Amino acid sequence: MSKLSITLLVVGLSLLVVCNGSSLSREPSEASDLDTSGLSGFAKRLFKECKKNTGAYDAFAAVMEAYHNSTICLTKFDAQSFMVDLNQLSTETRTGFFSKYCSEARSLISCFDGVQASWRPCLQERDFNIMKGVVNSIPKALDFVCQNDGEIVFKLKDEQRQACFMPKIEQIRECVNTFESNWNYDWNAYELTQDQCSIITSYRQCIKDHLDACNMSDAIRIFDIVKDAFFLQTPCVNSAEKSKVNLIDKNTADEV
Repeated sequence: MSKLSITLLVVGLSLLVVCNGSSLSREPSEASDLDTSGLSGFAKRLFKECKKNTGAYDAFAAVMEAYHNSTICLTKFDAQSFMVDLNQLSTETRTGFFSKYCSEARSLISCFDGVQASWRPCLQERDFNIMKGVVNSIPKALDFVCQNDGEIVFKLKDEQRQACFMPKIEQIRECVNTFESNWNYDWNAYELTQDQCSIITSYRQCIKDHLDACNMSDAIRIFDIVKDAFFLQTPCVNSAEKSKVNLIDKNTADEV
């Protein structure tokens, strides 16, 4: 894997950890056989909500099946060709690369329609709207990555930035681990305190500090688009305004 692809992988995973549900990627099983021991905190919370709101385990099994189907849908994307083209990305190939792959990526977003629909029985209306808002922010994040022929990605290809950032990967992981150890997925999003909201803003700052050091600050916007969609529907919007953390336009964020 090239230095650029490692950077994109680490930055992408770390910036989107707030809404991580990757541990749902399992083969569907009978509801009575569901084992939550290997699930992420997010998935365990969703499991509890499915059981509480439907009185059965079938709803969570449906979520798992929908997630499994989405992974099959994503196989339409030729990841091998993408990596080859990414590693050969240059000024000459830049426009064609982003025209092709941004178009493909936008079409793949529909792969998650079934996942979002499967959440509906498991969540109360306001919780579902938060989830929907966060999911609907992902195309906006993609638009940001793709704008100006992928200017943000092209900056990451710069050798000096790469040389600066690669030694910081372990420190980025520490930011993620700190967030994971402090965040409780059982917290009610509508009752979050300023201290609880600060766990997210501190995580953001931790990531941003490492990006700033390598002149890669623009990449934090990817995280901000998703974070702001969450903040604007929770008490965290108040703590964000007090701490002067930039929020995206509220009218845009409310398009759920």
